[in-house]
Amino acid sequence: MKRFIFLLAIIWLMIPEVSAVSSTIRDSYAPRETMIGEITGGILAPIRAEQVRVVRDGHLDVAAQFDIGKLGNRYFIWIIAPANSGNYSLIIRNVVALVDGVPEVVEYRKDFTVQGPMIDFSVAPGFVIANKNFEIAATAYSGMDVQVDFPESRTITLYPGTNYVDFSISGILGTQQILMNFGRYQIPLYIVGQRYICGDGLISDREVCDGANLDGKTCTSVPGGFISGQLQCASSCLAFDTSFCELPSDSPSSCDSEHLSLCLTQANCTGAGGHWYNNTCNRYEQGAVCDSQHVELCLTQGTCIDAGGYWYNNTCNKNASATCGENYPELCLTAGTCLDAKGYWYNNSCYASAEVVAVCGDGIVTGSEECDGNNLSMGNCTSLGYDGGNLSCMSDECRFNLTECFLIPLPGPPSFALDPAEIRSTVFLSRGFSTYRFRITNTGDSEIVGLRLDFNPSKFMIVPYQDINISVNESASFNVTVNDVWRGHPFKGVVIAYAEDSFEYLLLEFNFTDTESGAITEYSRNSSSSGPSYYCSELLGIECGAGQTCDGNVVATIDRSSCCVGTCSDGGGGGGSWMWVGYLVAGVVLIVVVFVFMKYKKAGKSSGSPLQSKINSARKNLP
Repeated sequence: MKRFIFLLAIIWLMIPEVSAVSSTIRDSYAPRETMIGEITGGILAPIRAEQVRVVRDGHLDVAAQFDIGKLGNRYFIWIIAPANSGNYSLIIRNVVALVDGVPEVVEYRKDFTVQGPMIDFSVAPGFVIANKNFEIAATAYSGMDVQVDFPESRTITLYPGTNYVDFSISGILGTQQILMNFGRYQIPLYIVGQRYICGDGLISDREVCDGANLDGKTCTSVPGGFISGQLQCASSCLAFDTSFCELPSDSPSSCDSEHLSLCLTQANCTGAGGHWYNNTCNRYEQGAVCDSQHVELCLTQGTCIDAGGYWYNNTCNKNASATCGENYPELCLTAGTCLDAKGYWYNNSCYASAEVVAVCGDGIVTGSEECDGNNLSMGNCTSLGYDGGNLSCMSDECRFNLTECFLIPLPGPPSFALDPAEIRSTVFLSRGFSTYRFRITNTGDSEIVGLRLDFNPSKFMIVPYQDINISVNESASFNVTVNDVWRGHPFKGVVIAYAEDSFEYLLLEFNFTDTESGAITEYSRNSSSSGPSYYCSELLGIECGAGQTCDGNVVATIDRSSCCVGTCSDGGGGGGSWMWVGYLVAGVVLIVVVFVFMKYKKAGKSSGSPLQSKINSARKNLP
């Protein structure tokens, strides 16, 4: 009896603790109430809906409306409670979680009761993951008003039946995890909102300002050399509006009545006597024509004279004696005379200032232009910080068109696959554990460096298990050796492969049999498959012939019911299994002959042979 209790204690210590996973599911619910709970406990791998069962009285499966999912870094489950009162259990199978610091496969079970009167209303879903507007179905069993506090507080009238309540996320900025009150329920929300909202007064993501919020910037602290003025935020919130910032006026090449082309803001332009339109400071107001006030607009000799101007150098001038010189460099018609007059020669014209007026479309990159037509000013995609592409110019803005420039993306996280994803083995007790194989294939676009395997060393041994490098499209093979102390004790285990922030896992399940024919192993490519999903050749296995035995692991594959992952050995010669049958029959016959002989010998000692008995009797009757 003491030995039996001791063995039970040992087995109990070896079983992974189910308490490693817990939840906030309550002990009791009303019929049709929406059960909403968080699942906690060092969960390492995603939990899928097919792992979840709801049972009644411990074993009877119950059809239930539910869902389970990960919101951020937290797992939640919701279930519409059954309509019938009774004892129920929530069961989540094959949960991969940390138990005492090592990964294990555990089963979570939570018992609860359904009792009392029907709930007034239920909701579905019981949690929401959304990047756009969503709705919740509220099934009411009587009319009522309920309070909702998302996206703002409001009262919702529920009518008997199913009510669809709409929710907007237009005012949600960034990613937020929210607990929404919906009447009696608290519904977890995971909302992926807008990257930024221009107009909310907050500077988010790409915004440099928002309304009156200039992030502490002024005209003097933004690029442009401004000395004063009123900085504003552009309507897009992605740039500053410097139209009312002022440049210094004492510079020889600054904005003034003689250098209107240097007036880059509306305030500076109008202050210098210019006219601001088309985002440019112009000498004449918009709509001006050739007349005595605008003789420079007269394009022919006749109209020039009629307006009171002076025609020379094919231009209508106000001054009759003006000639090419330092005072009138714009009248110089050659590059040489332009330079002598201290002018600046651009596009076969002489200008008084190096900062000439930018005319988008003339093919000359001047002023604030980044480019003009095919003139990219020696720019290209790579000079602008891109990795390559075709740079072009937007004809209406003379700004770079970057749509065909590209960046070579940085290497993504490691991507790899474990084959198989599950191994289920029924082990013949007399033979013990075999060696199990799996491989890891690099499915990404860069070498995997420093991959490691995490498992319970009291159950398995895998070598190597860390500092593993796998080239692109290459595989690494591994052998799993099971510690023999687990023989006879059905158990589950997990092997998790980590590379940086990526991971995949292999589930293993072991059962035992007293018959050799019942020993079989199934390899599955994914956890949702049933039955074998590998060909024998993929496991480097062979099919043993008649009379041969497998000294490795016998597995079921797509093409073979008994694939030997190991080597086949003869059973004792060419006779095969029939020879063993012959030996058995001969042995039985030999045993029978020996038995008859011994019985005969014993009988002879006690009474002799029948002939000898007759002779002795005749001797007694002689006279």
